[in-house]
Amino acid sequence: MEGLFKNFDDKEVESLKEIVIGLHGLGGGGNHSFLACLSPLLKEQNIGLSWFHLPGHYSRESEELTIDGCFKLIREVESYIRNDLLKNHPNIKVSLFGASFGAHLAIRYLEKHGNNFYKVFLVVPALNQQVKWKKDSPELTKPLESGKTIPFGTFGTKVTPKFYKEFAFYDGLGVKFNRKDNITIVCATGDTVVDNNQTERFAKKHGFEIIWVEGAEHGVRREQDLELFTKLIVGE
Repeated sequence: MEGLFKNFDDKEVESLKEIVIGLHGLGGGGNHSFLACLSPLLKEQNIGLSWFHLPGHYSRESEELTIDGCFKLIREVESYIRNDLLKNHPNIKVSLFGASFGAHLAIRYLEKHGNNFYKVFLVVPALNQQVKWKKDSPELTKPLESGKTIPFGTFGTKVTPKFYKEFAFYDGLGVKFNRKDNITIVCATGDTVVDNNQTERFAKKHGFEIIWVEGAEHGVRREQDLELFTKLIVGE
């Protein structure tokens, strides 16, 4: 599938224990992204990781960033993995891993399509982000609320007023999960990018526990952070 990054080749599929679909954050997805850092550690455990650029990012810069556009792409990747890569390997499980905006998307994807994944990981979720932005980053919200498109992040992903409205006001409190037993939420105590209070509200509403990573920042790329996520995915 064009534009899909994998830590395995097609000949290695049969040796995998699991394939994880990774969703990167807003303005992220580069060569040094969290998913790219996690990839080799999972490979050592015979766990496949597949990720891709969301619309408006890097190789998909020309595509407008919308929630529906992200859903369409995630659905295509999930279908490709289940129906093509794993066509002859039905016993290999498929999991979903989202970080920041990727975790936001994962929640909404489960809400829209149901939870058919082996495991789901929601890492430093960006929920009700307008609260954090209005408080700490008025230079983002003021132009968006006046109808202007702004560049966001190192790459300069174009965030439109339309996307701002459909993304930044979503808190996930109204989701009705068809299953919750396989969902893990991870937050960083030193996170200054998302509002952990919003994640705590979400977790309390739905009866989830939160795993707190002490001293970690939003990027959660320290060696010990990556080792923790590897253990969580492996199931240790």
